[in-house]
This record gives sequence, C-alpha cells and structure tokens, in this order.
Amino acid sequence: MLAVGLHCIFANPIDQAPGRVEALARLLVDRRWPWQPTRLQAQAIPGHPRDDERKGTVKAADRLEAYTRALASPHIDTVMTSCSPQNRLDHAWLHVQTGRRRVNDAVYPFALRAFSRAEGLVNGRTIAEWVPLLHDLVTTLSAAHGVIVVEHEDIVQNEIWLVGFSGSGVVPNPRAAENAGLGGNNAKRDELGRRHVRHPRWGNYLAPEHVAAVGGVERLVAAVAPAELRDVGNLLYVQLTSSPASAVSPEGQEKQRLMTALLRPILVPQPGSTVDLPGKPDLS
Repeated sequence: MLAVGLHCIFANPIDQAPGRVEALARLLVDRRWPWQPTRLQAQAIPGHPRDDERKGTVKAADRLEAYTRALASPHIDTVMTSCSPQNRLDHAWLHVQTGRRRVNDAVYPFALRAFSRAEGLVNGRTIAEWVPLLHDLVTTLSAAHGVIVVEHEDIVQNEIWLVGFSGSGVVPNPRAAENAGLGGNNAKRDELGRRHVRHPRWGNYLAPEHVAAVGGVERLVAAVAPAELRDVGNLLYVQLTSSPASAVSPEGQEKQRLMTALLRPILVPQPGSTVDLPGKPDLS
C-alpha cells in the first residue's frame, strides 16, 4: 500500500521557543490527519521520574490536554501518537523527540517522524491534504532539513526510521544503502543538516546554505524542473511532482535522479566513500 512519511531534524528542545509545545499539540489533533491518532505513548528519560509516562487510548475531548501535558513534561524523552497497537490498523502515527536528552554532539540531534497510509481514505479525503500539515510541523519545530517519502508503506517506514535493512516478509527498500550512514551516533549523522543532506525524495526541505552550495534556486529549477517550490519556515521546500500519486511514476523517478545528481556534492557519504573530496563545500 502506498504511504507518505516525513523525517525532519531540529536543534533545540521543543519547549525552548514560547508557544511551540502548544502549537505542536494542536497539530497532533488537527483535522487534516487522514486518520486521527487516538493513542498516546510518552516515554520518560532513562533514570528520571516516570510519573508522566503514558500509554493507551485517549478520549477525543482529552487529547489536546493530554498531548500538551506529555510534550511539556520535563521528564519525557519521546512522544508518539498512533491509531492502533496493531500494525494493520495503525494507518497514521507521529513520533517526536522532545529534545530534553542530548545523546551526542550533533548540531541537529533531534527528529520528528510522521507516517500515513495514502490509500483507503474515506469521506472524500486525499493524502495531498496532509502535506500542508507536514509543512506546519517542520515550521513549528524550526527544522533544519527533512524529506517526505512516498513509496510502499514498508519502504516509507524503512526510510523515516533510517533503517538500512529490511526484515523477513517486508518489501525491500531499493535505496536502503543511501541511508546506511544515518543511523546511530557517527560523524555522518552528526553533520546531517549542516554539511550534508539526505538523498532526495519526493519532498525535500533544504536550508539556504544547501541551496547555495549547489548553485542556487535558478540552477535547481533548470536541472530538476520540480513541480513545486515554496518557503517553509526558513527552508526551501522542493516537491518533485504534482501529487503523491505521481511520486513513483517514471517522471518522479527521473526527477529524483536529476536532483540526486545536483545535490551530489552535499549528500551524506555512503559507506566506503571519501567524506572530504577536493572542492566539497564546507557548510559548517
């Protein structure tokens, strides 16, 4: 089944900017979700009080307050909302690190991931209506970089969790090698969003420094001819085709190839490659 997923990275705890926790909580109950997540899982920082941990279904009338409380708790490390504990019914979910536990020295060490199936929507809903909500998530977190992946749902899960392999019975990700340097704590991961960017996908959030490093907006347009360009917060959003439905088309695959070639100087190096090539831009 076709699905859409967001992976973006950000620098600071979500409560550092005034109003950010409340804005993020409102986006978790936004009507633009194709399926409304009804379950909350809030996990405490190891070694800290677990009083604010929560796992289970939240009534509709209580969701905004429950999500706000979980995101605001000084002891909570991650917050996840989902539709069901069963994978076959978990049509949409969101997972965000609160930024209260820094586990490495990366400039952008925290991540938000969001997922929705793109087929089987009811009441005339379309998955394209969800994309502006993803933009709002990126803006709210002052994200530094991110991608929107449109593919078979197994591949989307693989992509936004930065998993470099596929388990038994899972549709294999043909581009898994492109994510091999992004998991865990390592130099490649630590430079993501600053010196390096992810390999392009259907939707791409690029910082001004990234755009400048590959020749600017005009060169990007000339080389790739993306279907949409727009400012999202401080980032340039580059969408390769007009809709999620066309993302996996031959046109979408060709534009992804063209954008990969354009971004080559600043892509995260794959295993075995040389990180510091002569002339490679230093965005630090």
